[in-house]
Amino acid sequence: MASKTKKELKNYFEPYNQELQLYLNKRLGW
Repeated sequence: MASKTKKELKNYFEPYNQELQLYLNKRLGW
């Protein structure tokens, strides 16, 4: 049950993490 919730949370935050990564890449010039 907990692992399922964890996976759902990961899927929920995945797009946000990608957007954040792109933002940081542009910001820091990576």
